[in-house]
Amino acid sequence: MISQKSVKGYVRQKDTNESMVGAIVFNAAKEYCITDQNGYFELFLSKNDSIFASTLGMKPLKTEINDGTTFLNLYLEPIISEEIIITAKNNTIKDIKHITVNKEKITKLSSLAGEIDVMQALQFNPGVQHANEGQSNIVVRGGLPDQNLVLINGVRLYNYLHLFGFIPFINGEMIKDVKFYKDNFPAKYGGRASSTIDITMFDGNTKKTELESTIGLISSKITYKKPLLNGKMGINIGGRVSNLNLIKIFSENNYKNSADAISAGINIYDVSFSSKYIISDAANISLFGIISNDNFDVKQKINQRGEEKNKISWKNALIGAKFHSIFNNILSIESGISLLNYSNSYKNLNLDTQKNRLSEYIVGSGIHECNIYTNFKVYFSNKININSGIGYYITNYNVFNYKDISNSLNIPLITQKNTFGFVEGNTSFESFDFSGSLRLDLLDKAATLQPRINVVKKFNTLNVSVSYSVINQSAFLIQPMTLFSPIEIWVPSTKKNPNISSQFSVGVRKEIGKHLIVGVNYFIKTQTNIADISTVYTKIDSSLQSYFYDISYSGKLKAKGVEQYIRFSGEKFNFDVNYTYNHSTSAFSDINNNTPYNTNFFRPHSFNMAIGWRPFKKITFNLKSIFSSGHPISIPVNAYIYDNVVGLIFNEKNNGRYPDYFRMDVSIEFLKSKKSIWNFSVYNLTNKRNPFAITFEDKVQYTTYEDVVNFKIIPSISYTYKFYGYN
Repeated sequence: MISQKSVKGYVRQKDTNESMVGAIVFNAAKEYCITDQNGYFELFLSKNDSIFASTLGMKPLKTEINDGTTFLNLYLEPIISEEIIITAKNNTIKDIKHITVNKEKITKLSSLAGEIDVMQALQFNPGVQHANEGQSNIVVRGGLPDQNLVLINGVRLYNYLHLFGFIPFINGEMIKDVKFYKDNFPAKYGGRASSTIDITMFDGNTKKTELESTIGLISSKITYKKPLLNGKMGINIGGRVSNLNLIKIFSENNYKNSADAISAGINIYDVSFSSKYIISDAANISLFGIISNDNFDVKQKINQRGEEKNKISWKNALIGAKFHSIFNNILSIESGISLLNYSNSYKNLNLDTQKNRLSEYIVGSGIHECNIYTNFKVYFSNKININSGIGYYITNYNVFNYKDISNSLNIPLITQKNTFGFVEGNTSFESFDFSGSLRLDLLDKAATLQPRINVVKKFNTLNVSVSYSVINQSAFLIQPMTLFSPIEIWVPSTKKNPNISSQFSVGVRKEIGKHLIVGVNYFIKTQTNIADISTVYTKIDSSLQSYFYDISYSGKLKAKGVEQYIRFSGEKFNFDVNYTYNHSTSAFSDINNNTPYNTNFFRPHSFNMAIGWRPFKKITFNLKSIFSSGHPISIPVNAYIYDNVVGLIFNEKNNGRYPDYFRMDVSIEFLKSKKSIWNFSVYNLTNKRNPFAITFEDKVQYTTYEDVVNFKIIPSISYTYKFYGYN
């Protein structure tokens, strides 16, 4: 038996000292590991062995290992020749367990020039569908938008969109890596039932100063990276402002000069920062934060009788710190703490011609959350390792508050305490990978056990994967279907009956040659104790002040589907084609008389395609297309008039359906030089009228409907210039 020793360390980019996520590190015997989100690796080597490291866009590295070496930092150099084009293709059995999307791929799959949108990019994967027109919200495998666990550096987000979802939440220049799970869920993830989107920010350039700026029709942004403390510390700062703010200037001028006019103003900005301090070769600490703010103002003159003003606001703020260190020969520890504050509100004000207040009301909601955790990794050999961790969430839900001239309503603050722990064992061979785990969540002392098993077997060029996962859902997004409430209202799951999701999936994937991959997946999942509003479908007295008390937690969701995909990755040409068929129903004891109905965002058929072509060194064409069935809508069957207000009466939920959805986007990227990039795009090239939302006319008999907002053809342009620090 050949004796082995453990060698551990970090893989970093040589010219910036940024940690490299998802790099492959292997020995001469082809035993390998993949770096985590800290760039950390551990590998067992034989005497006089060599260690190799490689990743997308970097030169492969080979290092000879001395007998006494137990710790090693590996530095990879970028491939800077424009003649070399690296295409992404999963080459290891571990890569099959999740989808990794880097910044370059996100950019190509985003739909607006200059915007790097993670959610838009993820829509071009099998089993993933968009939620609404113009929104980056996604629905995964028949679930709901609130069932996606979205993390930024481990911080759980409740809102990750700007401007009703048309603009991404975070400046894409700050994103280093995205891992997407729709099955094979690692045990460290919990709290959402359908998917996990784990976003990692750049952690701090400690070697050179970089400055990059982008000016576009939709938004303008700047990113600045600066090394500090003799290369031991680096800081990244990114800022972005929407150019839609300019709408206010033009509409306000028309508003002043017209007796019956509308003025609209959109004010959007966000600021991101991340910083890393290298304490020693084996330890580092990082800080990060994001502040974002959205304000949408509309005011209207009403036939010289007065003025109506509306204002919608969203605010997000998060800050966190993370520590990673290597101890002894086999143990690594990561600890973190974070704070999140999210709020949104809607204000309506009516004035007469003398500016006297006729009516006014304000509705609002918000969430305040603190999280602390510690994770441990123990490597016993190249084939066996154990991950474990403990953590604690305390979340305060400001569920709903309402105030008008004559009365007010404040739902008492609801506090949810969530202690969790997990243990996960992994064993991996050249053609076989197995992980089994158990996660325990104590939601206000109510225990939820969540076993998970993932198996991947490789038969030459054929891969078969099987997964079974149980996941809890700790909170729900409640959206009134018939009341104009633009705010997002989150409620915690009940103490006695937490939501539980069970999913089984099996997939087969075939590699054909060096460039082509075809595959098919089947999944089936059930969920219990999901939440929705019950009275709006059975009573005629539902209102903003009362509906919160009529939330039902008795729902059950069943979904199943088949996903098919074809991927081709060549040097100058690549494409992804995906088709998904799924069926998803919900049933509540107090909605629809317990009769199952189509889940809110259920789309039976979904087809998407993304094509990239680089005919010349400096020009890249991208074409993207999405087709899907329309999602359900609740159609009223009658109406009533009370106090001169028309109300709607429903007898069945989701008894109608939106029109089928189709959109085609194109973009051209022109690399003028290594520092200068032009991007041209057209959103919805065919000018298809896809409803953003549907409302019904205010008449007693409802025979027609209209789409409230729709995004038709939108051309866009952006220009990016890298001032210095770039090769």
